[in-house]
Amino acid sequence: MNKKLQGLTAYLLLPLVFLILAYLLIYLLFSPIIDIGISVFNMATLSAEAGTNEIRDTFKGSSVFSGVVNAKDITFPKYSESFGRVEIETLGISLPLIFGDSNYQLSRGLCQYMGSSFPGTGSTVLIGGHNSSFLYNLKNIKVGDIVKITTNYGVFVYKVSGTAVKNNNDKTAYDLGEKRENLVLYTCYYGGGSLGVSAKRFFVYADFLSGPVVK
Repeated sequence: MNKKLQGLTAYLLLPLVFLILAYLLIYLLFSPIIDIGISVFNMATLSAEAGTNEIRDTFKGSSVFSGVVNAKDITFPKYSESFGRVEIETLGISLPLIFGDSNYQLSRGLCQYMGSSFPGTGSTVLIGGHNSSFLYNLKNIKVGDIVKITTNYGVFVYKVSGTAVKNNNDKTAYDLGEKRENLVLYTCYYGGGSLGVSAKRFFVYADFLSGPVVK
């Protein structure tokens, strides 16, 4: 390669390298603000989503507290169905549980992430809600508090074992493939920004105490 061509290549590449480095720096500095902006935009589109996410209430309750329940006998909820109730007596929380966690659904109650397990099936149950409304008091939860989830096929009780604050994209926050029954509640981290949105999440971890086993 002659010197003239080398000089031309350097002339073209250097601005590109500086542009990439500048972009990375801006992203690292402002990603929390960008995340909050996206969250605000999503909340502003709730009414537009409502037509495709109407909540269907299928919750009838249950008096099954133990034993084995055949999975074939259970009608598991479909997307956007309210199929249970979450209660934390120490915090005065008693809220509907919805399958799916779109912005519209989160405006109507607590929501189970569709990629997590149903109560009683022996793995991680992941449930979220807004800290500006339904889970405002979750910050006051203490180790040892009891969380009760009532579904149409059983009543499940969990005991809080700990809490943590982690980034919203932290993959160590929970394990959806865990081989034991456990509950993870989460909401935006308190004090993270206007309208309750934040780039961090407040997680509550609870161990299974009682309830029927689904097989």
